[in-house]
Amino acid sequence: MPAENKTPDYIKFIGLAFQMMAIIALGTWIGYYFDQQNDRVFPVWLLTGCLISIVLAFYQLFKSLPKDKSN
Repeated sequence: MPAENKTPDYIKFIGLAFQMMAIIALGTWIGYYFDQQNDRVFPVWLLTGCLISIVLAFYQLFKSLPKDKSN
């Protein structure tokens, strides 16, 4: 039988880590940008963008993890 070209698991997890970093960085930058447009003392949009992007990053992580098929 020929050997399958299977991607190692650590490569998949490195890709997931970079996706999470990109999502969180983008959400934080958008929040920072909105705070710079408004003259507020407390960074409401920065915190909102950061928290929403963290939730989205974890949602993406849990969605992409393999399902347990031991039924």
